[in-house]
Amino acid sequence: MYFAKLSRFTLVTFSLALSVASQASVLSDYNLILTGDYNYQGGEVEGRTLLGGNLNAAGHSPTFATRETTVINKDTVTVVGDVNATNINLNAGSLSYGGSYNVNGNVNLNGGGSAVQSISAKNQLDMQAIFAAVEAELRADSAYFAGLTSNAVLSGSHLSYAGSDSVAVFDVDFSSIFAQNNSLSLDAGLAETVIINVSGSIVDIAGGVNLTGNGFAIDAGLGNLGAENILWNFYEAESINFNNLATVGSVLALDADITGGAVFDGSVAAKSYTGGREFHSHGFDWTPPQVPAVVSESSSFMLFILGLALVIVSRRRRI
Repeated sequence: MYFAKLSRFTLVTFSLALSVASQASVLSDYNLILTGDYNYQGGEVEGRTLLGGNLNAAGHSPTFATRETTVINKDTVTVVGDVNATNINLNAGSLSYGGSYNVNGNVNLNGGGSAVQSISAKNQLDMQAIFAAVEAELRADSAYFAGLTSNAVLSGSHLSYAGSDSVAVFDVDFSSIFAQNNSLSLDAGLAETVIINVSGSIVDIAGGVNLTGNGFAIDAGLGNLGAENILWNFYEAESINFNNLATVGSVLALDADITGGAVFDGSVAAKSYTGGREFHSHGFDWTPPQVPAVVSESSSFMLFILGLALVIVSRRRRI
């Protein structure tokens, strides 16, 4: 009986540790994350949305979660601030908000009939605290990526990697990679993940820039990693005008007010977005490296006692 109890305790402890170790990146959980406002002018968000500021969509009917499924206790749209819209189309899940709720028309719950789908007000201070933790994780991720040593090169309009590591890291200036009419291609070689660190504070992507199917196809295949394995880390950006660029891969630019873009095939984390484009659900498929936990003396003692108890119980079972 004692052995069974100890075994269950050990298994629970291990399961918790395993769940933490396998925790995926926030950019794989959310399609759009803004520390500030979403100034909606059209388009849709296929995945989950997390806004630290307001949803500003007066005169519009924003559409969310078109590729999500309704799951119990799962918010597909979370707005820490105010919700301002004429109508809202919510395909799946629930919407929660912390500020004021100003929707003049209807809320269309396309998966209607399920009690899971709801619009609910929550404690704003609690929501702010939760959002702060998410933002801190993203800032740590951006700093981590920016600190990686470059092992790949940009030559003209071609990004290439010839190493044997699983992660290809490019370090480029925005004016070089996004030069006028640049048709970018990518050869990721043996890499499974591509990190493109882009320097520059005021980023204005020139006209005619495009990401070709030669390495920048949305879906993985021969010669293409797919959007889920590419990250653009704008670690210095304060503003980004994506102009007419169809972005392939996730965008991490927490201090940037972003505008424009033809479409975003990947998750986006920024300060704010103003525009009418679609955000397609191709989250960044990356698991953050785990930092070994510091074991205190009291924890070590408890582990010693647990181990000793297991030995004693096992001996009793043999008697």
